[in-house]
Amino acid sequence: MLIYFSVSLLWAAWITITEKDVTGLFPRFLNISVLTISGYLSMNAGAVLGFTIKGPSLYFKNSSKWNPKNLIKNIFIDSEAIQIFACYFYVFGLLLALITYGIDGFSDNEKEYVPLIASFSTSFIGVIAGALGIALGQTKPDHANTTNVNNPVITE
Repeated sequence: MLIYFSVSLLWAAWITITEKDVTGLFPRFLNISVLTISGYLSMNAGAVLGFTIKGPSLYFKNSSKWNPKNLIKNIFIDSEAIQIFACYFYVFGLLLALITYGIDGFSDNEKEYVPLIASFSTSFIGVIAGALGIALGQTKPDHANTTNVNNPVITE
C-alpha cells in the first residue's frame, strides 16, 4: 500500500512538473485510490500524533521510537514501528505535493496540475494545523493547587 501510494504520488508530481497540460495523463482511478489510501494514512497519523502528545505512557511518546535508524531496525517486528513509518510516508508525501504545487506556481488552471497534488497540498496545511491544535490544547498541571502529602496544609 505504501509503495503504491508513493509511486503514484511521485508520478503525479512528475507529470505536474514536466507537463503544461496534464489532462488525461494521470488516470482517475489512481487519483481516487491514492486519495482513499491517504484517508487511512491521515487517520493513522492523527492517532499516532494524538497519542504521542496526549498519552505519556504510550509507545509513541518514546522519542527513540521515532528515530529513523531504530524504526528501520524494528519495522518487521513491531506493529507500532509500522504505524510510525506510515506516518513518515504520509507527511513526506504531503510535503512533496506542496513543493510540487509550489514549483507549478500554485496554479489555478486545473490543466496544469494533477488534482491529487492540489488536494494533498491543502492536506499538508491541515496536518500542521491539527498538530498545532493538539499541542496548544494541552493543559499543564496546576501545581499551585496541589497539596504535599508529606506536609499537608491544615486550615482551621
